[in-house]
Amino acid sequence: MSKSSDPPPVPKYRKHKQSGRAIVTLSIRQGDQITRRDVLLGPHGTPQSYQEYNRVVSEWLASNGTAQPPPLAAAGGAAAVTVGELIVRFFEKHVQTYYRHADGQPTTEPENFRQALRSLKALYQDLPVREFTPPKLRTWQLEVTKPMRTVLDPLTGEPRQVRGWARSNANKHIARVKQMFKWGMGEPIEPDSLHMIVPPDVYTALSAVSGLKKNRCHARETEKVKPVPEIYVAAVLPFLSAQVRAMVQLQILTGARPGEIAGMTSAQIDTTGKQWVYRPAHHKTEHHDVVREIPIGARARGVLEPFLKRELSAYLFSPKEAEAQRLAALHALRTTPANEGNRPGYHDSTRSGQPRRMLNDFYSVDSYRGAVERACDKADRWAKGARVIGNDERLVPRWHPHQLRHNAATKIRAEFPEFALEAAGAVLGHKTVSATLIYAERNARLAELVASKIG
Repeated sequence: MSKSSDPPPVPKYRKHKQSGRAIVTLSIRQGDQITRRDVLLGPHGTPQSYQEYNRVVSEWLASNGTAQPPPLAAAGGAAAVTVGELIVRFFEKHVQTYYRHADGQPTTEPENFRQALRSLKALYQDLPVREFTPPKLRTWQLEVTKPMRTVLDPLTGEPRQVRGWARSNANKHIARVKQMFKWGMGEPIEPDSLHMIVPPDVYTALSAVSGLKKNRCHARETEKVKPVPEIYVAAVLPFLSAQVRAMVQLQILTGARPGEIAGMTSAQIDTTGKQWVYRPAHHKTEHHDVVREIPIGARARGVLEPFLKRELSAYLFSPKEAEAQRLAALHALRTTPANEGNRPGYHDSTRSGQPRRMLNDFYSVDSYRGAVERACDKADRWAKGARVIGNDERLVPRWHPHQLRHNAATKIRAEFPEFALEAAGAVLGHKTVSATLIYAERNARLAELVASKIG
């Protein structure tokens, strides 16, 4: 017999035979008594019914089956701005205009907000903002951190199962949700209105909801990012293009972030001094007026020099160039006579002669990571050879470029034990605004010393 404190089993999404609508039956606990109540969700099989099912069940689970959440109130009147309307206004008026680099290009933060607010909209888009209470926010926390959750495909609208967010990711997103309500507290409903979109008491109540605590919640934990063992880096390098191989080597030697390496151009590299210095156009702390300088030592310079270009604004590492070189190498090895078979540049994957995917002039962080992961898979297959090994057992595990910063930090701490943390912070660019004012010059000299020693 289950205890009253045990979480209730999740009720199923079903079809009501008499009406043809979707239905879910909730068991409501009231002391020692349990009553059952049917909740109609809308036309069966529709995306709206699945969204309503997620909302009803999530709120019911958040109350541990002791109470059924009230139905959504109908929006009406000027003061009844819904959560969905708040999301649209916040994204259009603030997120898309505020989170931009100095040159006007958007940062990665809009995509982070899009992920956070998409799940909130799926649960509460029709709920008036004034009725969004802390229990609703905690229900959203519960929903997005379930081991598996149902979401609607943004392209097809069909429901599909995805893995729930990790605790750390959920905490970052709940801060973004609170930020939206804080913004709405200072935004009028209409240009000349005295009423704000978010009443002050709503934001005050939501700000009291804390993030999920480690080992105090059901959300999964992410594994700590660790350096990649050198043997696995060496195993993957032969399976990378020359461009990506150079990017990996530069990250290990300089400790630069993946995006900083991917965005390198000749114009950003100062080659006038004895020591080369790379100043990225965009970096993580540029909005704090921090100047990011990455010294390039002798070994890193040797890796970089073959990719320098006359066109100063051109990206040094181009997927288009990598693909052209790969196809040229395959063409050199072909045995089919030149007057037979496909001619160079003809794509037999489509009749229109267009490639299956268009390549950019530069690697994004995602495409860089994808190239490394594909090379890891190739290296793993090559390492296994003819050996019969289960599909879930890998000889060469997957790793990602961000781990290479940890490789650089580990090497720096080993080379400079007398000021290990300060040296690593100087090279990796770990500077707060206050620390920069005190240590900026000293860190620049220290970073140059580290680069000259490790290459």
